[in-house]
Amino acid sequence: MKAISTLLMVIGVIGIIIIAAVFMGFILFSMDPPIKSQLAVTPVSADAVKSFDQKITAFKQKIDAAVAAKERREVSLTVTSEELNSKVVELLAHGELPLKEAKINFDDGLCKVYAVFNNPGINAKTGIAAQLVASKSNLRIVVVDFQLGRLPLPKSMVKSVGNILDVMFRMEGITADLPLDITGVTVANERLTIRGMTRQIK
Repeated sequence: MKAISTLLMVIGVIGIIIIAAVFMGFILFSMDPPIKSQLAVTPVSADAVKSFDQKITAFKQKIDAAVAAKERREVSLTVTSEELNSKVVELLAHGELPLKEAKINFDDGLCKVYAVFNNPGINAKTGIAAQLVASKSNLRIVVVDFQLGRLPLPKSMVKSVGNILDVMFRMEGITADLPLDITGVTVANERLTIRGMTRQIK
């Protein structure tokens, strides 16, 4: 009987530890990731959305003009964090993103993103710091850090998430459907600049 009592007590203690661990994990998961406090406050406005849309339109028109002329031309697109965040807010308002909230900064070579995903029961709060690089005429994302709430994530998981995001980013990339070879990317002074060379369509 004593052995059974001891065994039941051990099982009870283990159960309490597991419940406590799950509870702590739940709390850490629901907290804001550290990257949120690193992001500068970026104003948003209707004028910034208009500016963003105009830049995208002009960028595509330049590419179309080069293709029509059967010429290879160097083109570039520069957007500010204010323009991009304003556009994100507009998309959120129209329910076009699976997010509750999102903020983006362009900071010393890094794109820093804080996003809250809409999930049943609890919102997943994530933080990403990544580099955008030109590679083999394409635009790639290299994740430097990935944060899920305040959960301590192993480096192997951060690397795996980075690989998945890179594949998804390239599949849904802003230049995926354009006859354009990416030649360079610059992230500085709250601006993202993408440079490329148009391709001739045979």
